[in-house]
Amino acid sequence: MTSSSLRDWLISRQRRWGTPIPIVYCPHDGVVAVPEDKLPVVLPKHGENLDEWKITTCPKCGSVATRETDTMDTFVDSSWYFMRFTDPHNHAQPFSKEKCDELMPVDLYIGGKEHAILHLYYARFISHFCADEGLTAHREPFKKLLAQGIIKGKTFKSKSGKYLQKDEVTEKEGRLVETSSGELVTTSFEKMSKSKMNGVEPGDFVSEWGITL
Repeated sequence: MTSSSLRDWLISRQRRWGTPIPIVYCPHDGVVAVPEDKLPVVLPKHGENLDEWKITTCPKCGSVATRETDTMDTFVDSSWYFMRFTDPHNHAQPFSKEKCDELMPVDLYIGGKEHAILHLYYARFISHFCADEGLTAHREPFKKLLAQGIIKGKTFKSKSGKYLQKDEVTEKEGRLVETSSGELVTTSFEKMSKSKMNGVEPGDFVSEWGITL
């Protein structure tokens, strides 16, 4: 799936969660899809050995093979969960057409900037696919979109491009520098993220503004 701005679906992620990619690699048959009657592929539980889990047998020849250890992006799950909500206890199908058609489409979709661009894009793709396959009667998953803004935080970045915490930065002679190296630090306002270390500490916020129970 491509567009003018999105070239792939981040189908492959190196994470221990997400939707497993049902593929095994056989030394004789190459890339082999896991048969439908062997689905779903269940990831190893926390604490289990990944190296042991990935050893399996080839569905074609029975030889020792290895599983694909990458997972699909979580967008793959969240692109159709609203359909699953219409029939959450169905153990034979993702959802029944009758129940899904009765409750879908969703009346109002509320999401931030990424949802209005990314998740909405994928959700519409899945919805159109399901309609084409006769799984649902509706093509569009949502009747109305309410897009929220995006929260940004002050961000500190070293000369090497490493994100820094606020307490790793010192003001020296009117300029901000990395405390440990003395190198200049650049500042900007970027989307709040743990990886960018620019979030708001909840405890500090509560101390200043209080909380209502």
